[in-house]
Amino acid sequence: MRRRDACTFVVALIIASSVVSSVSAQVAGGVIAGTVSDTSGAALPNAKVIVHNVATSVDTELNSNESGFYRAANLLPGTYDVTASARGFSNLVRRSVVLTVGAELTIDLILRVGAAQDKIEVTAETPIVDTSTSTLSSVVNASTLRELPLNGRDWTSLATLQPGVTSVRTQSTVGATSSRGNRGFGDELTVAGHRPQENNYRIDGVSINDYSNGAPGGAGGANLGVDAISEFSVLTSNYSSEYGRTSGGVINAITRTGSNAFHGAGFGFFRDSSLDARNYFDAATKPPLRRYQFGGSAGGPIIKDKTFIFGNYEGLRLNQGVTFSDTVPSQAARNGQLSTGNVTVDPAVKPYLDFWALPNAGLTQNFINTVRGGYNRTKGFVNTAGAAINPKAADLSLGTAPGRAAAIITVPGLTTFNGGVGANSFFDHIGNSYQFYDDAFITHGTHSFKVGFSFERSQYNLFALRRPNGLFAFGSLAKFLTNQPTSLFALDPARSKEAGLRQSIIGGYFHDNWRFTPSLTLNYGIRYEISTNPIEAHDGLQTVVNLNGGAPVPVHTYFTNNPTLKNFEPRIGFAWDPQKNARTVVRGGFGVYDHLPLLYIYTPKAAQGTPFVVSTTVRNLPAGSFPKGAFSLANFSSLTGLGSTYIQPDPPRNYIMNWNLTIQRQLISDLTLQAAYVGSRGIHNAFTMDDSNIVLPVAKTAQGYVWPTPQGSGTRQDPNAGVLRSDWWDGDSYYHGLQTMVRKPLSHSFQIQGSYTWSKCLDTGSAASRGDQFLNGITSPLFFDKAHRKGFCDFNIFHTFTLSSLWNVPAPSGNALARAILGNWELGTILNSTSGTP
Repeated sequence: MRRRDACTFVVALIIASSVVSSVSAQVAGGVIAGTVSDTSGAALPNAKVIVHNVATSVDTELNSNESGFYRAANLLPGTYDVTASARGFSNLVRRSVVLTVGAELTIDLILRVGAAQDKIEVTAETPIVDTSTSTLSSVVNASTLRELPLNGRDWTSLATLQPGVTSVRTQSTVGATSSRGNRGFGDELTVAGHRPQENNYRIDGVSINDYSNGAPGGAGGANLGVDAISEFSVLTSNYSSEYGRTSGGVINAITRTGSNAFHGAGFGFFRDSSLDARNYFDAATKPPLRRYQFGGSAGGPIIKDKTFIFGNYEGLRLNQGVTFSDTVPSQAARNGQLSTGNVTVDPAVKPYLDFWALPNAGLTQNFINTVRGGYNRTKGFVNTAGAAINPKAADLSLGTAPGRAAAIITVPGLTTFNGGVGANSFFDHIGNSYQFYDDAFITHGTHSFKVGFSFERSQYNLFALRRPNGLFAFGSLAKFLTNQPTSLFALDPARSKEAGLRQSIIGGYFHDNWRFTPSLTLNYGIRYEISTNPIEAHDGLQTVVNLNGGAPVPVHTYFTNNPTLKNFEPRIGFAWDPQKNARTVVRGGFGVYDHLPLLYIYTPKAAQGTPFVVSTTVRNLPAGSFPKGAFSLANFSSLTGLGSTYIQPDPPRNYIMNWNLTIQRQLISDLTLQAAYVGSRGIHNAFTMDDSNIVLPVAKTAQGYVWPTPQGSGTRQDPNAGVLRSDWWDGDSYYHGLQTMVRKPLSHSFQIQGSYTWSKCLDTGSAASRGDQFLNGITSPLFFDKAHRKGFCDFNIFHTFTLSSLWNVPAPSGNALARAILGNWELGTILNSTSGTP
């Protein structure tokens, strides 16, 4: 270890004087305003109003205008008496009105009829509700400045007491590098999310930002002169146009002034390293620290009631040794013995090695870093066409689309004919995942820290042929027999191509297992994880943007925002051994887990829509157009009417909260019983439909929705698009469960485990995620009435019991023969979306 001493000397001298007359010299003061009226509410113009500063005896005199309104501006913070008088009315005095820096108080004055010599005095609390401005602000008053301890006596640090104000945690250390000097020495604050360089610091209306446009501060990192500050306000939002050169917060301070009485004070603070605890990174001998902070202030009148003076002096003497770490070559390295192999050290280099000290600690015993890289590839071929069992299934002369076998045929009352060879939808899935992880493990005292970073690049290629032979629909058996088709779903196989979606996932985390006491361990940490918005490898995405009448349009990505940018995931837990004998443990935890909108959610939708699969539905077919004539009526040249996707463009964050409380007890030497309450709550879960472009019900009655009849008539939600495979993030889920387990580990050639679970699960969208959201054979319009969609959900109550055992039985040959008994009993009640029962 090496030490470096830094010595700084800072002197702050603030002398504030003000010559007070009817117009204050302050430009950052407060305002007292209101109306003067009689008891009937009528305005009293030309009434005399005197605003009296109790401390300085300075009066501000003015008259109410024709509307009875008065306004005393640029007043110093302090306590005031407000007096109003008018001919024919008794005088009114409002005493002890407290005005803070920059505040605008509304003090309405109501005069009663009476003699002028009569006086009515009112002592009331100062209004705490601001009825005169939209500025969002708060005040650090004189009592707070005086009474709260300040390390370094930096008054600007008290701004962090206010809502929305935070000191930046990653500020460079003063004196360590030039970085802090280039950024300014003052305490960097973020106000309402703004950058530190977007704030404005003012004293008596004068901006005191430093050269970096940051907070003022000396070489010691503090802005001295707390005794000179009367109070200050922090304006965080919607301040008036009088404040310029800033888009962030305004820290608006007023200096103290003298009064008609003389007052003074002195102070001295001393800090020495002998009274400090040793830093973890310090050597056996602590680096020296000597800090002396001293000064005084005084103020009083120059001319009573007219002119006052106030001065403040503050000095700082700091001598501080700073502990820092160097990465230096080990003795082996100096000898040319490297982990990558041995080398010969050049004689000309050897003398320079002495510029680095030898290491004074061992190599990475309490620090371990693990780097991992991985590649994962998956392939899936779904519905590959096989040989025809019935020769007609391969007869191309029966086909509807050129070069294809017979189409799928649906007729009410008949089992659907699934078409000839190759009629079913075909999917070729290829997934690639490139991954990198870096995890560091650090042990310090009773803490076990773990911090890490992860990166994953996902590639999902999907080639889809959706019903390539076509699908004919008939309204009845009679219409089928008489060749009166209702519609034809047709695909242009020549224009089908593979969709390739891409996405990256980036995450970082911190976690600590802290052995707080011998019987209590705390687990806590946080993760931040985001995914980039999906793109297509050849920028070929198309989607319907306007669900109420738009055709598919090209887009670079489906989302107009990234819903994962706020994915902070706190986790906390504990394990407690109340008897301190390791026989009974109580555990619990809570965590937030994000469900990222990954490629698997929308790649299948993209691959089955335009432009990767060009399909359309031809309706109102002429009689006799089955099986050949209808295909020529399909228009694949226009986007209007083609099948596509609808992906919610502005999805919210999809996250799940998980929690549990568990008790585990060792009953006998090798038998344990565990009981746990487990719960979860899912917010904004993904919700999927095979086709959201449906015919909406024409009315809603007490009995529910009424659909047009016969089925298929009416206008679809988007008449300019065909089938719309949709993803929405509008689902909810709840889970509550009792989970118990008895377990005996393997001993004496025998082990056994039994578990029982009673749980309740409610999910408003899991059925739809598999595309089976139907009601009485008609696609449910739940996307278009969210309030009623909540009534259709999966509702499961399960009782499950499992038992497993394993023992070893000696065989005649002397080898062990393992035998196992497994049992599983399950009693469940399922009410799903088709029942409409919540």
